Amino acid sequence: VIPMIDDLHEWLEKAVATSPHRSIVHAAQCGLAGLNKYYSLTDETHMYRFSLLLHPNYKTDYMKDQEWKQVWINESLRLLREVWKEDYAPKLTADQPATAAAATPDVETVEFGQWKRKKRAARPAETLDQLESYLAQEAFDCNDPLAYWC
Repeated sequence: VIPMIDDLHEWLEKAVATSPHRSIVHAAQCGLAGLNKYYSLTDETHMYRFSLLLHPNYKTDYMKDQEWKQVWINESLRLLREVWKEDYAPKLTADQPATAAAATPDVETVEFGQWKRKKRAARPAETLDQLESYLAQEAFDCNDPLAYWC
């Protein structure tokens, strides 16, 4: 949504600046007013920023290319991490090890069934940093971001 709004905004500003017809200039100015109204509403929900950050084509690259203030980018990342940790990151229970390495027992001294159960229990811990791993990667072409995340 944000890149589309930016494109529309640029197009309407160009129409205001270059059109010789007053009616077109007026219509474009009304369009800009409406667009700005709805663009300002994107600050009321984190989902617009999150969808930009979580889209593999954009991440923070779009924000930087559009010369967002670094403090805005940092705040978007902070909010994303906060929501991720609170609502989406796998939660460890007291009986789950903190890392997969800690969960790997000496196979010679433990029955295979126990080893397998402990290995499975470690998987949520391995995915705990899935968001950080994703954010550390460079942006990449992705035609279907929803399929990527599913």
